Amino acid sequence: MVGIEFQGYGNHQFRITDKEKTIVDCFDLPQYFGGYEELIRAFAYTRLNTQKLIPYCEAINNIAVTKRMGFLAELFHKEKNSMFQKYAHYKVNEKYSLFDPLGANEGKYLSKWKLRINMKEDDILSIIQNLY
Repeated sequence: MVGIEFQGYGNHQFRITDKEKTIVDCFDLPQYFGGYEELIRAFAYTRLNTQKLIPYCEAINNIAVTKRMGFLAELFHKEKNSMFQKYAHYKVNEKYSLFDPLGANEGKYLSKWKLRINMKEDDILSIIQNLY
């Protein structure tokens, strides 16, 4: 159990995951959150601590999640996450994974990340440009 914080006081304390663990968990279990576009938006606009992301990705042991996050960090030019991008690229295996795990098995193959990009990159970029 990593990434757990305690909130509240006394008998009213409760556990909650920090933002990095929440993002990793959402990439790991996309069927339980409010949509892939919202997750992409959250990843793009949240300042994430690389030193937390790496052990959280290790803890869930899902290489596809690490590849998706590495691809997005690179796409969004998140220079502060360059250490995570290096880690993610090191973890890339030979198996191709869908970028959107709940999407169709179609789209172009991205060999660097071993991802099948089943969303148009322009659509991914437009998600972060159209905020409300």
